Amino acid sequence: MGDAELVRLTIDAAIVRFGATPTVLATHPSSFEDDADFVYKPLSREIWRSRSGLPKLRWLSQEASRLLFVAAVPFIPKRLRDRAVRAVLRRSKSPWLRALTSASIALAVGGGYLGDRYLRESLVSLLSYRYCIALGAQVETMPLSISSARHPLLRLALLSTKGVRWRARDATTQNILIRSRAQPELVPDLAWLDTGVQTHAENREGICIAPVGSSFYADKGEPLRAWQAARHLIERLDPQSTVRLVPMHRWSAALGDGGDDLACDRLETSIREMRPDLRVIQVRPTRYSEVRDAMAASEFAVCERLHAALAAATSGTRALILGYEPKHLGVMTVAGLERLCGDLEGALSVEPEEIESKAKRQRALVEAAVL
Repeated sequence: MGDAELVRLTIDAAIVRFGATPTVLATHPSSFEDDADFVYKPLSREIWRSRSGLPKLRWLSQEASRLLFVAAVPFIPKRLRDRAVRAVLRRSKSPWLRALTSASIALAVGGGYLGDRYLRESLVSLLSYRYCIALGAQVETMPLSISSARHPLLRLALLSTKGVRWRARDATTQNILIRSRAQPELVPDLAWLDTGVQTHAENREGICIAPVGSSFYADKGEPLRAWQAARHLIERLDPQSTVRLVPMHRWSAALGDGGDDLACDRLETSIREMRPDLRVIQVRPTRYSEVRDAMAASEFAVCERLHAALAAATSGTRALILGYEPKHLGVMTVAGLERLCGDLEGALSVEPEEIESKAKRQRALVEAAVL
């Protein structure tokens, strides 16, 4: 949900800056409803999981050969480069290769998509940057996070992306890129652009919880951190108050990850057992605006997902942020809202007026940097 919002905001920014609707390379194109041309990224997991037997091997061989070509192009002498690219494109019908080759400007977006945890995807992205630069395209990133870059291949790939205009959304990422000889700008997350978009609820009540259920970040055999953090708030709610549960990452059979739905189901069971007098609603958002609406209707929020926390902040809702990666604290520190990432007492000490004021400041900084 958060990454989809970043893509939407990037599409809007591209239209404003360049007057053209971009082609978007995505892992799961069918999950987007934006007005743009979406095509599959190289080595898409969705295609990989949808095929079997010989067709899968044939597709993998074709994708691998295209990526080898993309990796080789920067080393081809400039006088022969265009001829080599034209020759390959005459034989290839790959939409992603054609999109990369025809681009005059490449905008990289995806939040925390680079790093050791996503090594394959990171290397593919960095190879694509080098390819675009070799063909004379301008390459820049929207504000992103890199939690770690220890793998030798990833470190080498980062060192070889000279010419990319990097934007980091937290100090950890900025330092990683500086060590890779880049000169990154520190720019707030794109989601701050939505500050003040929705009408704030006049009568906020209850709480909103956005837990993590992904196998990447949650051990299903352990108590949910969101429950441990929220139970004291739930105990103090008035009868008939509302608890809104928001799964930011829905389960995807094609991708084999997600699963915040499971965490919400577990939370609902625990809440109903402890407080049967409360109204428990699972929001099941299909758009990021629905997440903001749920936050705006609540007096307080408990957020494990970064963009759930940003939805709360942009609607002026106080929230306790339970980060599972350094990016949570990093993004909020840039905004001057690091107290939201501590404990419940610290989060409750931040007044909604302070959150709204700092959110507006972040929006102005993002607008100046990317629009």
